Amino acid sequence: MIELSKKVGRLALTASVFSLTGLFDSAVQAQQGTAVVEVNYDDKKPGYDFSVAYGGYQKIGSEEFASLNSLLVKTSKTLTDGGKDGGAFEVALDNSEAEVPPREKRSYAYMGLGAGINGALIDSDLSSFKEEDFRVVFDAKIENGKPMRQSRFELHFITTDGNGPTGDDDKDDDLLCQLNYAGSQSPVKMELNDEFQTIEVELADMSVEKGSIEQIQKFNTRGITLIVIAEDAPERFAIGGDTKLIVDNYRLIKK
Repeated sequence: MIELSKKVGRLALTASVFSLTGLFDSAVQAQQGTAVVEVNYDDKKPGYDFSVAYGGYQKIGSEEFASLNSLLVKTSKTLTDGGKDGGAFEVALDNSEAEVPPREKRSYAYMGLGAGINGALIDSDLSSFKEEDFRVVFDAKIENGKPMRQSRFELHFITTDGNGPTGDDDKDDDLLCQLNYAGSQSPVKMELNDEFQTIEVELADMSVEKGSIEQIQKFNTRGITLIVIAEDAPERFAIGGDTKLIVDNYRLIKK
């Protein structure tokens, strides 16, 4: 099982109208804050992106866990159209080869499909980072599946390989801190369905799963990866085709 620690144009007719419009824009920008990460798959591209698929079950009376990971086929692609506003990132899951016992013969079963989007920091220094100063915003929906009731998302604060707190032998980015929101192990619930939702969460409402806030402040954070995960019972996937998860307009906002 993959360990993942169980988303105004205006026409100014007069100088006075133009002036008022400028003041309005400034007020809106001040209210919304400044994006320190922004990926929209149109003019703002990700550093990289990836897909994740996992699942498993346990039969009644058995102590063994049966993984479905090797039987799930995942794909991903960039959409030029199909997001909430133009382009987006789409991941898909084919679970046609994954045989799962019926409900009455299993203790539990689950399946998950995830979309990971890495965004580079935009002219920002997180040496004085505080969770209460930031919020994350993204749009997400699923296709060919029932509403995913145990969905969640994660934020991974990363730096380049070898520049993190501990050494390792791989060439992957080093994780400084992982923040989680919702999911099957959390009292907070997040459901994804077949209509785009704009999900907006204060970082102060997320939990630290790995690393620490101090490591974000101490080390040179180079990017922040959003991982959106649609999770539920296996029979809620592949309703009329491969289940798809589409994520668009990922932003980390400094208030």
